[in-house]
Amino acid sequence: MLESQDDSAVGCPLLIAKYIGFEPAQWWVKVDKMPTQIVALGTRTVGEVTTLVDNPKRELLPGVTVNATIISRVVRGAVSIPKAALRTLNGSNGVYKLAKDNVLAWTTVRTGVSDVNNVQIVSGLELGDYVADRVIEPSDAEIRNGMEVRPARN
Repeated sequence: MLESQDDSAVGCPLLIAKYIGFEPAQWWVKVDKMPTQIVALGTRTVGEVTTLVDNPKRELLPGVTVNATIISRVVRGAVSIPKAALRTLNGSNGVYKLAKDNVLAWTTVRTGVSDVNNVQIVSGLELGDYVADRVIEPSDAEIRNGMEVRPARN
């Protein structure tokens, strides 16, 4: 799924994943041309991206639908969180960070690059900080500042 018509991805690496029969296959390719338009297709938005592919076995057929991930920028050692944990309050991006005594504290953050699931935090958090992305019990509870929690650490 592509969510941007930004031409800055031209020349970037692109990971294409597809099943051939029941076997997963992957190709690293380069983006040649970004879509001129993106259209709604059911619950997704799609656009045609032209790529340069080394495909000597002809396993990847022209016009086939694949899952693709454009790697437009890599930030090594970045502090990142799940997108589900990022909130907007009074026009500011922030998170509910686990503070002393297992209490959540609203913390304003500045974001950087993101992918489908995660977002880089440029400022406001440090490596090792814990943030809330949802309340498990009771399932209908809203996350709020000052809320006492029992963390579920991975």
